[in-house]
Amino acid sequence: CPFAHRATLALEHHGLEYTWVEALGWEQREATGEEDFDASERDDWWYHWKHPELLKANPEGMVPTLTLGDKVCTESVVCVHFADGLAKAKGLATPPLVPEDPWEGARAMIWAGKVNSTVTSEYYKCLVREANDERSDAFARLCDGLEAFANAKRGTFFSGDSLGLVDCVLLPYAFRLYVLEHYR
Repeated sequence: CPFAHRATLALEHHGLEYTWVEALGWEQREATGEEDFDASERDDWWYHWKHPELLKANPEGMVPTLTLGDKVCTESVVCVHFADGLAKAKGLATPPLVPEDPWEGARAMIWAGKVNSTVTSEYYKCLVREANDERSDAFARLCDGLEAFANAKRGTFFSGDSLGLVDCVLLPYAFRLYVLEHYR
């Protein structure tokens, strides 16, 4: 999941230890009988499942879900920020993902939102829309979002010479662009 990938990038950046639990998956089983069409038409029923530990920590079943004792952190951008806080609390010397300067931190948060709307959303439209013109338009907007990111970055990474929040938001989708080439 690209959203979980964002959190793991942050945890790995800071060298924070964590235990990965594969929380989402697919399993083949008999039809449930709740389908709104004739279930006898198919014999290969696949269902999405969510790990019980995920649902216990986060009843909505969304990933990423980070737990620390009885505390739970969800939402990928919040998890990146949370990893920064953990690293700082542990006294780790890794560069923060959200700049400490208030203006630069605000700029990063704004751009993380822009990447979500111009890259993430358009990526999914390219992948799931059925009409070729809708997919083509979404791909053009995705490319515009990538170009805007490239023009706004201030070094190798968005905020300079070290991985940052905006990079963590973008990289899982940049890494998965081959999926669009393969399927679309």
